[in-house]
Amino acid sequence: MIPYGDPNTLAQRVIEYVSKFDRGFRSRIRPVEDALFEDYLAIGRLKDGGGTLPESYRSFATSMGLDAGGLFKPIKVVSEIEVILQLYKDYEKFEPEAIRSNFPIVAKYTIGDQISLDLSSGPDPQVVETTDFDCAEFLSSSWEHFVLQAAALYVELRRLPRGMWCSRPARPGFSTKETSAALDFVLTRWKLTRSWLSDERHYLAMSQDTGIYADLSLDGSLYLKLFAADEDSMRKLAEEVSITIGAERTGALQRVDGVLCIL
Repeated sequence: MIPYGDPNTLAQRVIEYVSKFDRGFRSRIRPVEDALFEDYLAIGRLKDGGGTLPESYRSFATSMGLDAGGLFKPIKVVSEIEVILQLYKDYEKFEPEAIRSNFPIVAKYTIGDQISLDLSSGPDPQVVETTDFDCAEFLSSSWEHFVLQAAALYVELRRLPRGMWCSRPARPGFSTKETSAALDFVLTRWKLTRSWLSDERHYLAMSQDTGIYADLSLDGSLYLKLFAADEDSMRKLAEEVSITIGAERTGALQRVDGVLCIL
């Protein structure tokens, strides 16, 4: 598993880790040119006394901010700075008060909320989902943690050939804490190791031939991605999760032209 390290080396560590499982990854990433990054800082009011971006984000942007090589595609997130600039330009034109230097936008979902850094949360700011800045939902403890979580999922999708998505827990009132405890039960039975990348929002556990990734949204929704090395293990793991948590299968991940897709 990719380790924490110097924030200035985040992009380098991610590229080296992912490239072991995706040989074309390095050739797809593109850095942000200085002039474009300066445009981003200016429109986000991050210059001349504005908020200060963490070094981990600067490292990421200067190495892979123009194209992240598909790193965030499994979680349906877009981080390309040209997309973020267009979002800022729309705000500048129609809703300038929405531009907040203490909540710089660093990514967005393909459909839904934008993703920001909460600079008021400390020198290594939390990553939050934002539509209304008065109501920001925790997403990850830092930009580095968020990127490493995405990298771990990206690798698991390639390391294990079979996968399945599940969602919508069937048990009414099943809290995030109860869901996490239920996942721990599955972890023990399947002899999985819970990754240090897990937190209150994300759950990642794996073994040599099976794995579980969960997004435990604070609104009670649940999205699970299950991985296995073979069809029989996939079926048994899915049955275990369905019985223990009550999640429903939403689609199987199949490899099409070398890329895992939901069918």
